[in-house]
Amino acid sequence: RYFASVLATGDYGVGISHTKEEEGQGNLGTTNQFHVGLQSLILEPYRVRGDYTLTLEQTLTDRTRHAASLRADGPIISALLFRSYAELLNDKGEATSQQVRIPFKQTSLSFGGGFTYTGIQQLYFDLGANLQQMVTESSTSWISRFTGNLNYRPRERLTLMLNGARETDTLSRLSRFELSTQALYQFGRATVSAEY
Repeated sequence: RYFASVLATGDYGVGISHTKEEEGQGNLGTTNQFHVGLQSLILEPYRVRGDYTLTLEQTLTDRTRHAASLRADGPIISALLFRSYAELLNDKGEATSQQVRIPFKQTSLSFGGGFTYTGIQQLYFDLGANLQQMVTESSTSWISRFTGNLNYRPRERLTLMLNGARETDTLSRLSRFELSTQALYQFGRATVSAEY
């Protein structure tokens, strides 16, 4: 923390893998990952954070991956919180299959947000939405997802949950709807769950 207004983070990770193919030849691969992040400290109680990650993979797949994201969240009023994000992912490289190198490239842009309401005691309500564009060498598609979650705790040991989602994909031309209910009851250190 060099400045009072910004929190900066950085880290590096390395992974080593060994793959043995059917012909008996071995392959030693490495993955290197670099990450930097900046977060504003002067906008409290609102939080604004940006991150960038570079991944270099040299295994059976040679890949370079860039990921950048920007997130903001905070209260609108004391019981209503918002969250938002935008992410950009660029992934390209070559995969090896039976001594043949196959190039690939994919770009993804995602953005979305949501609201959480906690103004009623023992009740948690959340609405969210996100939109993602996937671009490959052969196709472009949009995936949208809307979610809703209701969590209610009428008694100390009992929790009731209702979750819903709607997802559409322009490439497959499919829409998926999901609705689930769940009840949790705690007996001492054990929890019993029923879901439909």
